[in-house]
Amino acid sequence: MCAELINSHIMHFFFQTLPDLMEIFKMENNLKNPSKLINFDLELTKNVFNLIKASKEINELFGGRSIHLITIVPGGMLYTPSQKNYIFLQKLLHKIRVEIESIIHKFISLFSEFQTPVEYNLSNPFLIGLYNNSNYDRYDGNIRISNCSNYDETFEKENYSNYFDKNISLFGINFKQNNEDIVLTGPYSRYWLHNCHKNEIIGEFLNSFDKAWKISLIFTSFLQLVEIYNEIQYCLENLDEYQLNSKLKIPTLNKLKKVDGIGIIEAPRGFLMHRYQLNKKNNVEKVKLFIATEINIPLINMMIENYAQKQYEKKDMDIIKKNIQIMIRLFDPCISCATH
Repeated sequence: MCAELINSHIMHFFFQTLPDLMEIFKMENNLKNPSKLINFDLELTKNVFNLIKASKEINELFGGRSIHLITIVPGGMLYTPSQKNYIFLQKLLHKIRVEIESIIHKFISLFSEFQTPVEYNLSNPFLIGLYNNSNYDRYDGNIRISNCSNYDETFEKENYSNYFDKNISLFGINFKQNNEDIVLTGPYSRYWLHNCHKNEIIGEFLNSFDKAWKISLIFTSFLQLVEIYNEIQYCLENLDEYQLNSKLKIPTLNKLKKVDGIGIIEAPRGFLMHRYQLNKKNNVEKVKLFIATEINIPLINMMIENYAQKQYEKKDMDIIKKNIQIMIRLFDPCISCATH
């Protein structure tokens, strides 16, 4: 999971967000050219590609290969890395932690003094995410929905339909506490829901930006980098856990415990929930997938519409279209996920 987040966030930052931010703040308008992007800052490029490489190495080490891992099975893992592997991983994580710190400092030096354009402001949307006793956790916990002012609910996953649901024959998710369905998930939601980044170094990073930045969609691009640092730190702490050094016998699975299963997790792009229901023959009969990008689509549409209406008679249509594309990319949507 850590490797997945590192890879997803750093790829999005370098190849999409960085060129867009340079345009937003009128620093450079041609970084979408791959050659110019790579040569913009060679130290930055080296650090980015080392992070991409490291994420693939971690997946290969624990998952057998870098894409569609094969070592994870119900109840455990088919393969336990050797102590030599753990030592290698520890050195690798220390190395890339220094590199992500460098990338974060570069981001701060490039952009923190700028004022964020008002069209990117987020108007107190409802936030949804995993919540584990106020701790940052992407794997365990309950569901929390909050707008950080007058609404805050935390509930077990089995009770989700009291708060949101979907008709599987239609598109979209219906959030019952908010008729307009303006809900946000992802790094921005994780930041506000948990107040989770309590590490002193991370606190210093975040304090580099004023309040205006912290209500802007643009701040998500910085939070992605902060989450990479946080995940690396989390990995290093978990390498000391005794469970990683002990081999457990994978339980024999003889019968189904439940015919109705719900799984929740924090994917890189936000809250993700799957529900599967089996019939009497133990075949999957009903499936509901609540995808992070699908949750964000109504807010994406609203911000695009508001921006386009205000700028329609003021700016050239090509400029409006280009700025709308930037706005969409800042949400880091996953189209393949959302088309499930």
